Amino acid sequence: MSMEKYWLNQLDKVSAKVRVNGRRGYGSGRSLVASTNLVSGDVVMIEAPIMTFPRLSGVLVCVNCLGRLDYLSTCTRCGLPLCNDCQGDDQADLHSRECQVLVHNDVKFTPTSNIEAKLLLSLTSVLRLLLLEKSNNWQDLESNIMERKQQAFSGSGSISGWRFVETKLVPLLTSLKNESGHFLFSQDDIHEAAGVLDTNCFQLKEVDKSGHVTRLGRCLYLNSSMFNNNCDPNCHRTIVNGQLEIWTVRPVSEGEELNICYVDQDMDVMDRSLVFRTSKQFECSCQRCVIEIYGKSLDNNHSCS
Repeated sequence: MSMEKYWLNQLDKVSAKVRVNGRRGYGSGRSLVASTNLVSGDVVMIEAPIMTFPRLSGVLVCVNCLGRLDYLSTCTRCGLPLCNDCQGDDQADLHSRECQVLVHNDVKFTPTSNIEAKLLLSLTSVLRLLLLEKSNNWQDLESNIMERKQQAFSGSGSISGWRFVETKLVPLLTSLKNESGHFLFSQDDIHEAAGVLDTNCFQLKEVDKSGHVTRLGRCLYLNSSMFNNNCDPNCHRTIVNGQLEIWTVRPVSEGEELNICYVDQDMDVMDRSLVFRTSKQFECSCQRCVIEIYGKSLDNNHSCS
């Protein structure tokens, strides 16, 4: 059996433990609940990403393999950050399509420092998602465009939020044309893609034995994006070679919502709140946050909105 068929079979088995609750755009939106009683350690989701992306951070990475770049190395054709091992069309499978579009439009970046090169990682991510076939259904995911725009004008948005996209990404990406000479993307397309990435992606991070980051990026999953946040979650997650696995850490009753923590659970409550507010566009109201902020519990309901 091929690995592809293996993961599909595994997903079919695991998905029987989960069902979708609610609808996008109505009330608290969609969530995932247990379709049967679960015990601690039950795997409830195994999913491959529809795509992996580089992300803007303090670490410069190759846009293809997401491996750390300790020195500036760029694609000889388009100028995006690319390691020596990924140079060439046969190796750079993830990078090839965006490279072709940039070359066709006579775009070649010339970063002279790691800082300049890092700023190209966000552009790469958005362009890569926009170039995905619509059959991947990423447009069905939450993008929070209006919330991101409101944050930008209030001065509380993230560094890679609406204003960054509007000023740094929109001018170039709206100028790109296809082989027929038609513009590929609108301003709204670009903001939607950026919002989907920031709202739904899971961080991919690999470190060596000494704790240094060796690979850094983010992955987009269609099903797992429907897990809501709880800072005292009933599920944990791990990503190995892009594959996301989520399992229960305590018994969960049929009909109970399944949740994960979007950030490191050891983070201070104010730091968690800042990430949720600026990147995910929500205020966490789970019991743990309420207790840590106000010193008391409001009720027995664990939820985030």
